[in-house]
Amino acid sequence: MEEIGIFSVNNKMIKTVRKDYDKKYTNQFIEIMKNNFAKDDPIVELGSGVGSKLFVLAKNGFTNLKGFELTHQGVVIANNYAKKKNYSIEFEQLDMTKSLPKKDLENKVIFTYAVLEQLKNYMKKILLNIISVNPRKIINFEVNYDESSFLTKMYLNSVDYQNNLMKNLKKLERNEKIKIISKEKLNIQYSPVNQLSSIIWKPIKIK
Repeated sequence: MEEIGIFSVNNKMIKTVRKDYDKKYTNQFIEIMKNNFAKDDPIVELGSGVGSKLFVLAKNGFTNLKGFELTHQGVVIANNYAKKKNYSIEFEQLDMTKSLPKKDLENKVIFTYAVLEQLKNYMKKILLNIISVNPRKIINFEVNYDESSFLTKMYLNSVDYQNNLMKNLKKLERNEKIKIISKEKLNIQYSPVNQLSSIIWKPIKIK
């Protein structure tokens, strides 16, 4: 019997087959990446876990991929899977709250996916770390607290998840450190109260 679940689509709750919803959720991510980046662009994920998002990109024709993950176990699992499936993706261990390797990130596309939610107290440091390595562009698939519903804000506050990503980005933009290119809430969500947006920005390089 197929698993049935209740999910959020365009701010409405629907009941559907889990497998079908998973496919639509994944396709949403792929389309956003395709619409904003070329398949041969150098793309790096910070907080890559076991590599699921990068493997999805590889399956859909993206060719220049790398992942950084905090945990040793995540790195080992991701590298083993990449080798097993013959994906040319390398995973390394990295703490985003520490200095970042410029040689691996300069002029690259950086993305995060639902990994900043528990890093509220390190948000400013992480963003400054990213800016310091001069990436080409950044896309955060994270909660935009400032434009979230009252219910979402209540939930995020209750679990102490990040509520300051957009606040920090806006402050950096006012200080002419970055430019926010776009921010758009995802149409398809797994949670009605922890809903992600795609937030795209880039550093302003000093001439």
